[in-house]
Amino acid sequence: MRTKRAIYNTLTALLMQLINFGAGLIIPRLIIESYGSNVNGLVVSIVQFIGYLYLIEVGISGALTFSLYKPLAEGDTAAVNRILTAAKNTYRQIGLYASGIVLIMMFVYPLFVIGEQITYFEVAALVAAVGSASLLNYFTIAKYNALLVASQSNYVLSIFRIVYLIANTLIIVGMVHAGAHFALVYTAALGAQLLQAIGIILYAKRKYPDARFDAEPDTSALANRNNVLVHELSRMAVFGSPVILLTLFATLTDVSIYSVYALVFTGINMIIGVFNNGLTAGFGQLFTQKEMRSNLQVSYSQYELLFYMILAFVYSCAWILGLPFVHVYTDGISTTRYEDGIVLLLFVVIGVLENWKIPQSTLIIAAGHFKETRHRAIIEAVIVLIASTILVFPLGLKGVLIGSSLGLAYRAIDLLYAHKLIGISFTPTLLRLIRVFVTGAIIIAPFETVFDLHATGMWSWVVQAIGVALWAGFVILIANLLLERKALAAVLSRVTRVFKR
Repeated sequence: MRTKRAIYNTLTALLMQLINFGAGLIIPRLIIESYGSNVNGLVVSIVQFIGYLYLIEVGISGALTFSLYKPLAEGDTAAVNRILTAAKNTYRQIGLYASGIVLIMMFVYPLFVIGEQITYFEVAALVAAVGSASLLNYFTIAKYNALLVASQSNYVLSIFRIVYLIANTLIIVGMVHAGAHFALVYTAALGAQLLQAIGIILYAKRKYPDARFDAEPDTSALANRNNVLVHELSRMAVFGSPVILLTLFATLTDVSIYSVYALVFTGINMIIGVFNNGLTAGFGQLFTQKEMRSNLQVSYSQYELLFYMILAFVYSCAWILGLPFVHVYTDGISTTRYEDGIVLLLFVVIGVLENWKIPQSTLIIAAGHFKETRHRAIIEAVIVLIASTILVFPLGLKGVLIGSSLGLAYRAIDLLYAHKLIGISFTPTLLRLIRVFVTGAIIIAPFETVFDLHATGMWSWVVQAIGVALWAGFVILIANLLLERKALAAVLSRVTRVFKR
């Protein structure tokens, strides 16, 4: 059942991320063409700053999800309801705090960007529109999310997210083509957020009729919050600091360039993260049911093998196809040069460093070992902030990316910790990581020495991407068949059994 739900979660999340990626291609390009790179940079910057509202709820979702694993596995409805009541009360308070922060931002944030041909009131209106989307979540669906994730029902959230993405894209495209002001465009897009909230609430009430939010709140469910908080703050420092530093010490055009590359690599990372999100709850139940020595070790090894195959595939393709895509995507935009091989290289490095420890991070999260690893999260964030702040002045965007890569390189130490956690050798993981880099080099080599890709349009790029993907898949499959035939067969057999059922 865990494998079956994990596959449901993975497939729906994969579809959701593909649609998210498609929407991400359409909207920024449309904004740049219609309103200019400055407005696109402004939107990206505000979205990033509003994202920091998450700071006031950091740790709550992870702590609630972890606390729900055991009562859900044991069918203890009373315990589940006590945790859900604590979640409702907490998110209501967060919503009120967040409302005050958005209001303050409406008055303060415009002071930093109004010098770039954008008025004070335009920025304030955009802050209000973007901020309202987050506020709506706090007051409506946030209390249901932990329940759905802990019960391995991520696929439900993915389905409603797909509905949101489609509706949001249609609204924005329609408003832009109608000639609406950019602030009005994002105000109208709140309708998509409301549609998603209504869908999740109706589903949760039907699926979990015994769920109540008026029981005696179990505040102990949030006992691990501060430790989760440290990890989330570290992640926000690593991946949020580039936009913040570029906004403060560079220009909105630099933010726009960053956003184009981030668009591609965020999509890649989200697709890779699908496998993490789809399996974390399953591993969490294995931990709570004391199955570590048997099912957990076998399941983890198979998951790690599949994950590293995917990692080698996506980042080899990203290296080869990145610049041709940026060329096609920004073709016709003469005000800003977006193609930069060094920026692409740094994004690939950051992507690999971020994702090569995901299998190990999945175990750490599932086991609830936030306290044991928080000091490394703090050190990672400090390295990123100090290095990026120093390097942004002489190197600009490249300096910020180098700073991020230094912190991520340090955090690779988690690769070792997770293996101690479940008591298995690190040697198989090390060999698999070496295989990732060797197969990646084999995949990339022909395109660095013989073939030179030049896409003349999006369809041309798609055709080339299919060829590159087939080549990459062939190399990775052959390498793993030769070196881990039995393990690969076990992975394919498990997936096949689920689909047959």
